[in-house]
Amino acid sequence: MSTARARGIRGIDLPPRSFAQLLHDAADRWPDKEALVVAGRRWTYAELEREATRWALGLEALGVERGARIGSLMPNSLEFFALLFGASLAGATLVPYNMRYKADELAYILSDSTPALVVTTEAVSDYVDLPALLAESSALQQERYPVAGYAPAKVLVFDGGDSEHVVGGATFLATSDGRDPAAELSRLLVASIPEHSAIIYTSGTTSRPKGAILTPTYFEAWARIGKYWQITEQDRFWDPCPPFHITVFGPICWTFAVGATFISDTYFEAGAGLRQIAEERATLLYPTYPPIMKGLMTHPDFATTDLSAVRAFVNIGTPEDLRAAQAAIPHAAQLSLYGSTEGGYVAIHSVDDPLEYRLSTNGRVVDHVDVRIFDPDTGRPVAHGEVGEIQYRGPNTFSGYLGDPAKTAAMIDGEGWVHTGDLGRLEADRTLHYLGRFNEMIKVGGENVAPPEVEEVLAAYPGVKLCQVVGIPDARLSEVVAAFVEMMQGAEYDEAAMIEYCRERMARFKVPVTIRQIDEWPMSATKIQRARLREMLIAEGDQS
Repeated sequence: MSTARARGIRGIDLPPRSFAQLLHDAADRWPDKEALVVAGRRWTYAELEREATRWALGLEALGVERGARIGSLMPNSLEFFALLFGASLAGATLVPYNMRYKADELAYILSDSTPALVVTTEAVSDYVDLPALLAESSALQQERYPVAGYAPAKVLVFDGGDSEHVVGGATFLATSDGRDPAAELSRLLVASIPEHSAIIYTSGTTSRPKGAILTPTYFEAWARIGKYWQITEQDRFWDPCPPFHITVFGPICWTFAVGATFISDTYFEAGAGLRQIAEERATLLYPTYPPIMKGLMTHPDFATTDLSAVRAFVNIGTPEDLRAAQAAIPHAAQLSLYGSTEGGYVAIHSVDDPLEYRLSTNGRVVDHVDVRIFDPDTGRPVAHGEVGEIQYRGPNTFSGYLGDPAKTAAMIDGEGWVHTGDLGRLEADRTLHYLGRFNEMIKVGGENVAPPEVEEVLAAYPGVKLCQVVGIPDARLSEVVAAFVEMMQGAEYDEAAMIEYCRERMARFKVPVTIRQIDEWPMSATKIQRARLREMLIAEGDQS
């Protein structure tokens, strides 16, 4: 695509086809507008494009070829976004790695993704030594997961110095010295549309993580979601999610498509997040996941934080969770959704939807996506209002799993339908109701129990901050229900009282046989790992 397209030809309904084009459009239209605020540091759109160009030139100088994969082991920072857009300018595919991975987990991902370069930082060394983790993982990759013909990736520590196996930031950026940024930018943009925009590894709650290949068309679909927020260039979008997750890659598309400001921090901490929301006058919030949303709501500073600028926020949870969050920020429209890494947004509310609709559904299927509810037993779609597997197709769909045609074929059928494994129902007006995972359904003596149904009841118990329900083996009933709860500060944990509370409110086969208190959840990116919780209880039973 020629750069002559420029102003007015592309807009939010026909977004740019690469991250590089997205940024160039924004820098062309709003050069002096604040694009990014991360941990108190700020770049305008013009400054970000200049830095992204320097990064692209540095990547070329390191021998990164078009189509190559670049690993990122980084927290949110201005430099991460320079890498994101710089990699796109260089025609490379960015592969973000979860900073929570241990060495063996990262070694497997390095083997699976075979990056030409991995970029990391010393900036969070008080939390985790990322260069050391990467060095250990690279050695394990060669020992445990060798790939024929693959040489270990080069390493760039953008805020470090040069060493035998590492390129430092000063050396890296010096490669662009003396070169004309405008001329180089034009050259880079002409060929900046990659086949793959990013590869993001799914949570791997039941198996090794899988690399979802995300195309430019996939991210075009993300940019279209901005209209449901009614986002404009005056908005300031706060997103605390980590940059190895789709919840950063996607929202940057609709934010930059309209010239709004994207706000984040190095990592999420509830008190710091509340201060940032107030000080930056954030208008749209993207906490998204229960651990983040409830972290904000239960923090001692929440009641005194100025949230008057907030007009909408997105949140996922049980109906009880949604009602509590809406009551906590009553002047702002709470939006919920249904989506995934493999498909981005499939359904979402609009800020204009009635309150009760936003509290009791997952919204309407977005305009560019088709959804059907499928009966896996009969092999046929079911009627509106009936329950079955949610399946979707459209430009939002990922292209497959990296290096795994078998899992790709199991996920995407010959007609392009993505088989989600999610339970739901679809109304005639395209309203979608997500009812849980098929493989998370608990079979209690022949009865099906959906974890969200039990969680909704348990979440309403006084003092419960967060809860998760799993199934555990039982000799008589095949499975029984068990639960974990995190209590609010100062709240009393009383297992017997909570079980009785559930017994009074649901059928006996749905009532948890045990409810364990937990202070630290097993996490993968921003999702709680139910499988790990289940394994903890099973291991405990084996030892008794």
